[in-house]
Amino acid sequence: MNLVLRKTSREEFESRMPIVNKISPSVANDINAQRRQLVDMTLYSAKQIGVTSFTDQVFASDDDKVPALRNVSSAKIDPNKFICVNRIQILSDDAAAIADATFDELADDVRQGELEVVVDGKVVVSKQSIENMLDPAENDSGRAGLIYLDNPKMLTPDSEIVVRIWFPTDLAANTSIKFALIGTGVETY
Repeated sequence: MNLVLRKTSREEFESRMPIVNKISPSVANDINAQRRQLVDMTLYSAKQIGVTSFTDQVFASDDDKVPALRNVSSAKIDPNKFICVNRIQILSDDAAAIADATFDELADDVRQGELEVVVDGKVVVSKQSIENMLDPAENDSGRAGLIYLDNPKMLTPDSEIVVRIWFPTDLAANTSIKFALIGTGVETY
């Protein structure tokens, strides 16, 4: 049995507090004074992408927050929000309408694609095979599409999120993708 010990996203965030202090001393002071707290946080977007072999519109500049579909507006992290991302998750569905999608699996045509994540012009995940990044133990335990980052990243306020996905063939007309950046963020008490 291979046991992999990873730092929690909270530990990763705390080790990057100098970044928070440099960019926003007031947020760092609020954390230290317990006016803000570290919380589990997920930034996500779900889109019906249809027949295509490439998308870079999982997060788009004309997006608004819509409950159950996305919690990011204009493809940007909210002002005064920091998140230390140590996991990403990609799921798919082929429901006729995105409102009917359950996003409980990762279809083979998506799994066999390639993924790149860029935040604020900086590469967070370089273009690589989705299948090779997946954690087999997590995916066998019912957590489909979960990817642990070997190099967690601190994402800063107002940063633009760009997710690019290349598929080996055109996807079916009803294909929807849900993409999530998962980690520890900052909220007021």
